[in-house]
Amino acid sequence: MKILAICNAIDLKLKQGCTPAWWQLLKGLHELGCDVIVVPFLGRSVESLWWKSYENPYALLTSLYLKHAGTFQAKNLTVIKKKEQTYKIETLNKSWRKYVYRAISHKWKDYIVKILEIEKNVDYIVIFNIPLIVFRGLINPIRDKFGVRIVFYDGDAPVSLPKYWSPLRNPFNIYFGANLSEFDGVIVNSKGVIPDLKELGALKMEVIYWGVDPELYSPINVEKGIDVFFYGHGKEFREKWIYNMITYPSKVLLNFKFMTGGKINMELGNTKSLGYIPISVWRRFCCESKINLNITRKHHAEVFASSTSRIFELASLGCCTVSNPINGLEEWFKAGEEIFVAKDPQEAVELYQWLLSSDDILLKTGSLARQRALKEHTFRHRAQQMIRFLRSLA
Repeated sequence: MKILAICNAIDLKLKQGCTPAWWQLLKGLHELGCDVIVVPFLGRSVESLWWKSYENPYALLTSLYLKHAGTFQAKNLTVIKKKEQTYKIETLNKSWRKYVYRAISHKWKDYIVKILEIEKNVDYIVIFNIPLIVFRGLINPIRDKFGVRIVFYDGDAPVSLPKYWSPLRNPFNIYFGANLSEFDGVIVNSKGVIPDLKELGALKMEVIYWGVDPELYSPINVEKGIDVFFYGHGKEFREKWIYNMITYPSKVLLNFKFMTGGKINMELGNTKSLGYIPISVWRRFCCESKINLNITRKHHAEVFASSTSRIFELASLGCCTVSNPINGLEEWFKAGEEIFVAKDPQEAVELYQWLLSSDDILLKTGSLARQRALKEHTFRHRAQQMIRFLRSLA
């Protein structure tokens, strides 16, 4: 199976949220025998041991486009959500599609055609988290000419969807101007958004949860000098649970060592903040911590089975994890055995006290979580599921 993967970004230096996961998934596809070719939509191309890459000849153009598109959408998507202004929605869509086609779409179409002519026998094109308006009207001509199946992969649902979109979190929405009916299939990381995708025209869908590469996220045998640790960027849409699980408990449990990494920008009580931590160093901090926190943003927590990477990464590291409530958590881990859930600040305090009173509980929970991750949630599992779905489209 030969796959052309057009990714929103493949350069880790850009710090795009899904990029580390794309690396692991593409590596999994390679390990299962797929011939993977990667082209980034944003930033520079990166060669690896697991895929062949083509340069991004329009890196500056796409960067400027995303900046301009973000400004345009932030001003107009609030209007688009109002049903009584349908006429304005259509006017905006038409005018914006014309602009996008003149500025960027035809260039990318010609470049994709060039790659397909060079490679000759590509079976599938998978478009990862790229603005769908860029490819509107281009899917059918490419499919007809080369006989390939073309799939859209959204790894950031539900917040990527217009229904849940907020300019506070992301000024750009990839579904603006979309027509999902053009695609042979749509892959998404959230089971709860399937009805929304159907409304947007998706005909055949597959839910593929995030996962983890256990070779990259393996436990380190280090002394555990941190009691409670959390890493994350931004407080938006999880302020309540940051307070419930960090700020309040750290003020009550003064004898425990609370630490955070990343840029959170809110009052964290008796907590030491470390700032940005590279992924390679982050693993060590997780393994040095007796309790790791998984604090999921509002929509990911409330929309059924909307997976994020962190919960699987911590499990693969053998960490004892405490999470805020997540709708659909049972899809991945068993609460009370493989992971713990704090429902309010007082319960968080009591849970931390209980867990930190017994090293055996910490070790057993982390061990069970890692076993579950290895059994069901590796990126090789996800790659196998993706291959089955792609073959079903033939």
